Amino acid sequence: MTFKELIELYRSGKASDMQKKVVEDEVEKFEAVSDYVYSDRDDGELTISTGSANSKTADPDYEESATFVQSVRKQIKHSFLRMGAYIIIIVIVIIVIQAFLPYIVDKFYYDPTKEIVISDTKDEGPQTVQQIELDFAIYSQLHMPLERRSDAFATPQGYGKYNISITQHTFTNSEYIQPAVGGQIVRDELTLTPPDFLDMNVMRGNFTYDKSVSYSEELEDGTVVEIPLDKEYAQHNKDFLSEMEVLDKDRQIKAIISFKEPVSYEKMLSIEKKYDLASPWYAVKTTSEDAFNLDFGFSALDNKVYESYENNKYPYLFKEMDGHEDDEAYMKQYFLSMIKYEGDQKEFLKTFDPLFEFNSDIYQSAYDFVDKNGLNIYGIVTYVDKNQAKELVDDNIAYEIKFKDFGRQ
Repeated sequence: MTFKELIELYRSGKASDMQKKVVEDEVEKFEAVSDYVYSDRDDGELTISTGSANSKTADPDYEESATFVQSVRKQIKHSFLRMGAYIIIIVIVIIVIQAFLPYIVDKFYYDPTKEIVISDTKDEGPQTVQQIELDFAIYSQLHMPLERRSDAFATPQGYGKYNISITQHTFTNSEYIQPAVGGQIVRDELTLTPPDFLDMNVMRGNFTYDKSVSYSEELEDGTVVEIPLDKEYAQHNKDFLSEMEVLDKDRQIKAIISFKEPVSYEKMLSIEKKYDLASPWYAVKTTSEDAFNLDFGFSALDNKVYESYENNKYPYLFKEMDGHEDDEAYMKQYFLSMIKYEGDQKEFLKTFDPLFEFNSDIYQSAYDFVDKNGLNIYGIVTYVDKNQAKELVDDNIAYEIKFKDFGRQ
């Protein structure tokens, strides 16, 4: 009878007392062998001493038991090896994911830290700035009158998250210090401190540019009357000058000055010189519409210049004016290059203009209109004292003049 058959008798309860004792002795022996297999041995091998070589062949039951133990040991060893390999692979995968996933996620969103080469000379080598520095410098020049910010910086946090800083700087000719702005970009969602920074500074239909000659108003008795716009704006200007009277004669305020009709760039320069206006921001007509809500413009005032950042796609972008302020063709190309550059920055516009009012189609439309019709100015933002304001109103230069803020002394 084989040992396997003996076990079956034991399991079925048909074994005799002697057969039961044989099985139980073998089980006890197997448990001892198992303990030996799991013991901490350096060689990992199992050695079974049987007393003599003949005893192995003399006891077939023992030989079968030993073979079974060796088979179990090998299976256990192979299982542990496979498990160890799986664990190592899983750990490596987790490490790789943790190391590279933040950067992989970054690729799906606007990356303000991308390095842009602005110059590459033999002596100094390549000089770079971050993407956000160029993008925001041009955006603020086009849409934030006299609030141009050309010092912006971002630090990556991973998973599409960046801390950003738009630092303060000074207009050297006015000593007007702008406050620093901080915030975060989290997967194209922008948060700024102060939160209303863009709302307060981006020009969105702040000029009076409407070809209508009057508007309707219903009186208390139900009568509808037509109010001439000329009369309405004249009253606005009168109120503005009255408020200016309380200021010291040298106190300047930022004012939005609208013209009744757009003027050429050449005409604008003559107005600027006649009334001694300091580096105004010019609102440029970019559509054939008689009324619109989005304002594009520029100032000839340089705050930061990347002298070598030049290519055929964006001529004169960020070049020094260097006496070119009076050259309308030069300034037109400078303005067109800014429009073209910013219109190409779709990810930036999506992040910094969540309503996407300044979208790429509008930039292209503005580019085409100015390219065909030239620089026509329908208003300016500039600093004026009360005497300058009065002259602009009295001489019918200012169709409407209104406060922007009291930011400058």
